[in-house]
Amino acid sequence: MVLEIFQRILNTWKILAKIAFLDTGPLVSFIDKREYHHTWIKSVFSEIDASLKTNTAVITEAFFLLKRSNRGEEGLMKMINSGFLEIQDPFSSNQRFVLDVMNKYNDVPCAFADANLLAMFENDKNSVIISTDSDFLIYRDSQGKKLNLISPYLK
Repeated sequence: MVLEIFQRILNTWKILAKIAFLDTGPLVSFIDKREYHHTWIKSVFSEIDASLKTNTAVITEAFFLLKRSNRGEEGLMKMINSGFLEIQDPFSSNQRFVLDVMNKYNDVPCAFADANLLAMFENDKNSVIISTDSDFLIYRDSQGKKLNLISPYLK
């Protein structure tokens, strides 16, 4: 009973987040209907009312992965041009943090795009990260706390 109540509170919190940082997996899955998590991310987007932000490293990964998808790159360009997604460059002002995070989690390993998302989260801990990457279950903020995360690996 307590677990169910906690889960409802957690789900409400996720829906109420004002800013959501988007990782590569959900971005590619939303655009490419053949992706395993396509239905999941459509459901997430229908439930949240948050400003969607990402970083240039995620966009670079997404363009690379969408090359194989029919019109995938075009879909990503439309998302960017429509303002659906705000793109930031946290590395330019958080180089040390990003590189330290990559070094700290080098055994995971922590991708450059992931480290940039963690830098974005550090600047706004009331936000949520949306990812299909299970590594985000391992990553912690600078105080060692779990991240506010929306993931298909969390029930």
